Amino acid sequence: MSKDKSQGSAIETTALEPVPMEERKNWVNIAFITAGGMICVPTLVIGGTLVSEMSLSSALIAGALGYVLTVLLGFAMGVIGSDLGRPTCMTAVPAFGKKGTQYVVSIVFTISLLGWYGLQNNICGSAFSEMMRQICGIDIPVWLSSLIWGIVMLITALYGIHALEILNKISVPALILVTLYGTYLAAKDYGTEGLSSIGQNDNMSILSGALMTFSFMTVVSILTPDVSRYQKTRADVFKATFFGIMPAGVGFLFLGCLLTGLAGNPDITEVLSDLGIPVLGMIVLILSTWTVNTLNAYSAGLNVVMMFGLKESSRGKVTLISGCVGTLLAVAGILDHLSLFIDLLGAALTPLAGVILADYFILKKGDPKNYEYREGFNWKGLFSWAVGFAVTKLMPGEWALVIGVLCAGALHIILTKSVDHKKQLIKS
Repeated sequence: MSKDKSQGSAIETTALEPVPMEERKNWVNIAFITAGGMICVPTLVIGGTLVSEMSLSSALIAGALGYVLTVLLGFAMGVIGSDLGRPTCMTAVPAFGKKGTQYVVSIVFTISLLGWYGLQNNICGSAFSEMMRQICGIDIPVWLSSLIWGIVMLITALYGIHALEILNKISVPALILVTLYGTYLAAKDYGTEGLSSIGQNDNMSILSGALMTFSFMTVVSILTPDVSRYQKTRADVFKATFFGIMPAGVGFLFLGCLLTGLAGNPDITEVLSDLGIPVLGMIVLILSTWTVNTLNAYSAGLNVVMMFGLKESSRGKVTLISGCVGTLLAVAGILDHLSLFIDLLGAALTPLAGVILADYFILKKGDPKNYEYREGFNWKGLFSWAVGFAVTKLMPGEWALVIGVLCAGALHIILTKSVDHKKQLIKS
């Protein structure tokens, strides 16, 4: 990792090339980064959604199972990143080809990540403007608040993995403490009578709840190689993935269940605002958006480097420019009209993982020595992904996501082996 002298601080320049072993990090540091993506308001909302449809015990079991699936997918993807020392987009090259990864995979990742980056900036900016109006009587336009916080979050992504470590080591404990305190205040103000009414419905099965939880967190798992490339061993990947996801995920899911029973709302920011403490709610919203959005911009920057075939040293500048574009589109209100399209691209990410995993662990036998930088387009991988994506979107029921991943992976294996077999027959 080189230093940008003009900035006077270390800016990560390792983008697509393997991370040297001497630059790999302790698994605890990576676990904090992963936890930063889990400790957020959406995780609380998952708990509230589950407990509104099933009993408390069933909700906790369903959520825990969903996070187990998230850990398994994250670990599998993370192993590839650690083995190769490369980010998610580079793990896709053998399965989709260099051009297939540049013009399909990286574009899907970049648009989806920057879209969500901009949309979350707007949410943060809107809340900040409202807080300043209530507390200070100052009217700050939402677009200006969104722009300011978008730039702040981009600075962290600009400096890379080291900045992500520092941010999450501060924000994760802070988010836990503020959320716990907010839950205590809710119990004190609203009373605990509402807890007796938690989980009186039986409208959702545990399996459905687990798959719903898993579907919310699949992107976190798929992007694991972007940070696991800094892990030394597969054991480190497992520890960072497990301890980064399970305690934070299940703990915040439980708090979401409690908040639903206490205040009728799992959103801690709204609960704290209703209790007359909007500042604490704003702290939660800003920190949770910051940790998630920084990782969004960081991963998007890696994909843009891949997409345009840029130099390694351009990662920081590309991340800054890409994030600015996403922020400006959000400020202009354009992303509000594209939210369905961004959501569609998000659903396209999971079948990509199915093809990548099948290619590495089945066809390449999980051996990094078999990694090949395939030029051009690999139509077998691209076709398999397209079929898996179609299954995910068109198949009814909660199993669509899982079956889409399996279909994409299985089809890639079948097509690749059949083509290789035909080539051997021709040669013989």
